[in-house]
Amino acid sequence: MTKTISKSGLMIAFLAVFLVLGCGGKKPPEIIAGGGKITLRGAPLPHVEIRLYPTDPGLDGNYIASAISGADGKFTFKLMGRQESSVCVGNHTVTIVEGPLPEEARGESENSQKMAIEFMKKLTNRPIPPEYVNLVTSPLKVEIVKDKAEYDFNL
Repeated sequence: MTKTISKSGLMIAFLAVFLVLGCGGKKPPEIIAGGGKITLRGAPLPHVEIRLYPTDPGLDGNYIASAISGADGKFTFKLMGRQESSVCVGNHTVTIVEGPLPEEARGESENSQKMAIEFMKKLTNRPIPPEYVNLVTSPLKVEIVKDKAEYDFNL
């Protein structure tokens, strides 16, 4: 009976070590605060969504960071599901797309569509060059490093 308990105890200890270390012992990337400013032809690019897709091996969609630029082009990155400024250290491909419409401008009603059109007309420094919109065609790459929090993109 003692041998059975001993084997069970050994198995539980092995499983505990395995769970703590994880598969292969690979630890997650370091997460830091980060942001910056985006411009197009030297002028601020307001209300665009900047997304950073990690390209280092083993990183999944949990490490995609995004931000919406303000009127001055400034932005703060956040990882999906986090409230605080956050981005993972490593290499990324960057996409730039139009930011989301205001809540009242979404929908199929005639009024919502008019509001969407008016909102889009007010956005300055457009259009976004099409090569930056697609993850496959975007030439924009960035390496997020531990000791740097500001990243500026000039399209």
